[in-house]
Amino acid sequence: MTTFLTASEISRELSLPLNRITHAVEIGAIVPDGRAGKNTNSAIIFSANRLAEIKAALATGTPATKPEPLRDIAEVSAKAAAIHRAKKEAGK
Repeated sequence: MTTFLTASEISRELSLPLNRITHAVEIGAIVPDGRAGKNTNSAIIFSANRLAEIKAALATGTPATKPEPLRDIAEVSAKAAAIHRAKKEAGK
């Protein structure tokens, strides 16, 4: 099953400022796996499987690939839980 991480969790994992990750999303360098709304300020999530690729994209500036479609209901549930966590973090 795929694990999803919020932008804040990715920031802590990679030891990078959160605004660097959100800026990379805004300019299209990395594509999030999900968003908690259509607003540009809405919380974002990423698949943990893409962590190395996201780190490389942030370091080199080369765009990361787009996320793969979800394969089963367990991945959909994991994604929904991550979006819920991201909304809570954004509300703080």
